[in-house]
Amino acid sequence: MEEIQLTNILSGSVCLFDVKRLAAQACSTDDISWLAELSLCSNIVVAKNAAWVMTHFDNKQISHLSSFQSRFVDCILTTNSTSLRRLLLNIVNRLSIRQEDIRTDFLDFCITRILSVEESLGVRSLCMKLSFQQCRYFPDLLFELKNTLSLIQPTDSPALLSTKNKIDTLIDNILRDE
Repeated sequence: MEEIQLTNILSGSVCLFDVKRLAAQACSTDDISWLAELSLCSNIVVAKNAAWVMTHFDNKQISHLSSFQSRFVDCILTTNSTSLRRLLLNIVNRLSIRQEDIRTDFLDFCITRILSVEESLGVRSLCMKLSFQQCRYFPDLLFELKNTLSLIQPTDSPALLSTKNKIDTLIDNILRDE
């Protein structure tokens, strides 16, 4: 698909059908890279729509985004758009975080946002998952994450509690094997 045509489509209102169609059409590395670039552009409508398309990528397409991981994290840390933050967190969550990819600013962001009542439940849940992905290499960080998770109230959302319980189990399994 032509880059200008894609940008024009993403600058307007798109529906789920359009998003799935655009995700399926992004077959080449160039198409995928262009969508990634658009998700980082200053036009928030284009950025959100491009990120939404990428959340519908299959695993092969997602793997082509690994070179953008650091730039996605930069955008997550700086954007004022909760929607764009949630979409990019979703994408980064699907990318593997290797030990050498861990950024302390991003880990701090994720751990802080777990308990933030100002954040959406989706962002909080994704921050839990991403915190675990980064902490799993270090037992002391796992203990810190476990302590943070213990502060989640039983009255919080069932979805949030479910994510917390799954991560608690993963942490317990890793610490038991240590």
